[in-house]
Amino acid sequence: IKAVKAKGVWYIPTLDMDEAAYVYAQAPAWMQSPFFQGGLTPELKAQFADAGWRKKLLGDTKMVAASQASLAINERNLKAMVDAGVKVGFGTDSGANALRIPGFSEHRELHLLVAAGLTPGQAIRMATVDAAALLKLTDRGVIAPGKLADLVVVDGDPTADVDAAERIVAVYHRGKMVGGPIH
Repeated sequence: IKAVKAKGVWYIPTLDMDEAAYVYAQAPAWMQSPFFQGGLTPELKAQFADAGWRKKLLGDTKMVAASQASLAINERNLKAMVDAGVKVGFGTDSGANALRIPGFSEHRELHLLVAAGLTPGQAIRMATVDAAALLKLTDRGVIAPGKLADLVVVDGDPTADVDAAERIVAVYHRGKMVGGPIH
């Protein structure tokens, strides 16, 4: 950790990558939310509804146990890095395979960051200000004059309650509304 911090290296935990390997087969209640369901392709909806697929995946107990252990280690490492002041970026590798669902994986990552011990505000900052800094994108990441107006407007304060990030009222790209509401 000292070396990472001293060299200014960024750490990107990608917690969702570990969890996505097994969580959809467990069918947690949040999978029934309109927010989640709205992000699925018909193929993924069919796969998640297939009891045979779920049984087969969960039957690979070594893989499930390894993924769960990896997630737990990743959460501890993340918290240690944050507590030590290491620069931490935001990423999910969404789209790398079908179970890393673009759009949803980023929201799931926010929840996993909070579950790892970060505050919702830290998680939101990691996904905005810190992500822009990691990519050396000085024209975004904050709401300020002269910055790109790429915004997700939500109902609530996601820095206090990360669930608010899923209550999307509007989406703006470079100052023009391109979507919303999404619940």
